[in-house]
Parts: sequence; C-alpha cells; structure tokens
Amino acid sequence: MRIWPKTDDRMLVEVAEGSPSASVHFEPVAGEHGAHLYAANIIPQKGRIVDRRRVRAQGFLTAEEIHNVATRLPDAHRPPWLDLVHAPATVPRRSRISAARFGLPPAFGPLHLDYQEIPLVGWPWCTIGRVFVGAGDDFSNWTESGTGTLVGPNLMLTASHIAPWDVDGWWMRFVPAYQDGSGPFGDSFVRQFRGVKSPDDQHDYIICDLYTPLGNRAGWMGSYSSSDDGFYENGIWHSVGYPGSYKNAERAVLQAAISPEDADISGDGAVLDFEPPFADHGWSGGPLFGWVDDQPRVVGIERGEEEEDLLFVTLDDDTVFSGGEHMVNLVKYGYANWPAT
Repeated sequence: MRIWPKTDDRMLVEVAEGSPSASVHFEPVAGEHGAHLYAANIIPQKGRIVDRRRVRAQGFLTAEEIHNVATRLPDAHRPPWLDLVHAPATVPRRSRISAARFGLPPAFGPLHLDYQEIPLVGWPWCTIGRVFVGAGDDFSNWTESGTGTLVGPNLMLTASHIAPWDVDGWWMRFVPAYQDGSGPFGDSFVRQFRGVKSPDDQHDYIICDLYTPLGNRAGWMGSYSSSDDGFYENGIWHSVGYPGSYKNAERAVLQAAISPEDADISGDGAVLDFEPPFADHGWSGGPLFGWVDDQPRVVGIERGEEEEDLLFVTLDDDTVFSGGEHMVNLVKYGYANWPAT
C-alpha cells in the first residue's frame, strides 16, 4: 500500500496496480513532527468503491484495520520456540575509558567502567541488536554504529541522530542478538524510516521498516508511554547497548535495575535522565525497557549524554533517554502503514 499527501487534508491510497484508487480521508488522532496517525474511512471516488476483499487478498490493510492498529497499544510477541528469560546470565567485565569522557582533566588517566556482558539468548533480550549505517555499495564498511530493538515483525526502533538523513545512497542494517560479527536470527536492511530529522532530547528516535520481518524469528517487545513522571521515576528499568569502549562493540552489555533521576514530560515527548552516566558511544538507540502489563515494553531510546559545565569542570553528567507518546505513536504508524510482507 502506498500513501502520499494530497491537498485539503486528504491522502490517496493506491490499492494495487491497475485497480481503482480510493480517496481516503485521514483524520489526525495523535502525535506531532510528521508522525500523525490516522483513522481512515474509504470514500467512493467517481462512483466506485474499492472491493475490500480484494484489498485484503493483496495483503494490504483495510480502513478498519488501519484504525484498529492506530489506536491499539503495540504489544510484545514471543515466538513459542524461544524461552522466556527474565534475568539473563551476566559476565562482569571492566573496560578502560578516557577520563575526558567524564569531563575530567587528563591527569586522572584512564578510568574503568564496570560492564555486565550478556549473551543475547532467550526472549526478550534477543530482540535487541546492533545497527550499522553507511552509504554506497560497500556494505561491509559502515560509518555509524548503534543499537536497535524489534518492536514489530518488521519494525525496529533506534536513535534518530544515527540515521542517515539526507545522505545519498544510504543504507542501514540491523542484526538482532549480534555478537562477534553475526547473529542467530540473520539480518535485514532498512527499507524506510520515520521520525524527527533534527531531534531534541524528547524526540531522538525513529521507527524503521525492515525488508525482512526478523520479528517472526526473534519476536519483539511492546512499547509504552505515560504522562505521569512517577511512572518512569518509580519504575525499575533495564538498558542494553553496544558501547564502542567495550570489545569494539562486538558484545552487548547490560545496565540492569535502574531508575531515572528525573523524568521531564512535555507535550508528546519525555526526557529521562540517569546519573551517574553509564552509556558510551555505540549505545545510541539502545532501549530502556521493563515489564509493564506483564510484558516487556520499551519506554525510552538512548540519546547520549547531557552535561552541565562550570569553568571547564563537569558538574553534572547524565545518560539521557528519549521517550513519551510520540515514540509509541511512531510504532503505531509503522504498524498502520508498513504491513509485514
């Protein structure tokens, strides 16, 4: 199904090549920054009504299905062949990192961060993987690396600031449960993505449409947002990422059982600050998730760090996650407009 804007708040949906097109009225129901969701009603065009049975047979979403997806909270899914693992086995590791990373003078020398390495086996941990970004025909040499999470059969969440906005010949590749160069569920390139091009702290995430529905193999997590800052501050959350300072981002590490120092909710976005900082470059796009309504749900995406300096000394340094209603709406947008094929 192809959707593109038209005048007077209408859009056109091409049902199938050679078939009558339908004029569809889309009413925005939530979201900002180009991530509106729509409740659609098919309107006869030139006296013709699209045969909805034909639409369904082609594997497209009907108007009713678009509406249902756009209003339903995206749930998690565990394939029956994958074991549920609440707390994965961890291997404590130490990694050296520059003192400048924390705003300290060089005299302090290398610092050591304690990481918990985890094998991404079992669900939902296997839904998390590594994201590679590049351009051109050389798919083995990437220019940016981050972390992503499956939130649908063909849907992956990651950070907007690692996306190849306005890059000719761009490509993105996702490998769930990535470790030492490969993953047990295969990989997929990204067909398209949506989000905020120049994100602020509240909206640093994108939803990606994968060519291969890897979620059918690895499952996926749900997503969630709240307008109550206490929901975030009093919750117990986990985050997984691929920091470059640890084994060159070839292994995933876990920051477990954490709660934000502060949750700032404004409009459809949320900023979640964690102190002391724990994420390093390569963790970008990593999920902040926990168990909500008896299932794992992503509530934030790792954006980076936020520093407060005074006279060249860092007074406050936080790891920051973006979340909120807009993030969940992007997932809903993916379900409504990018059916898995």
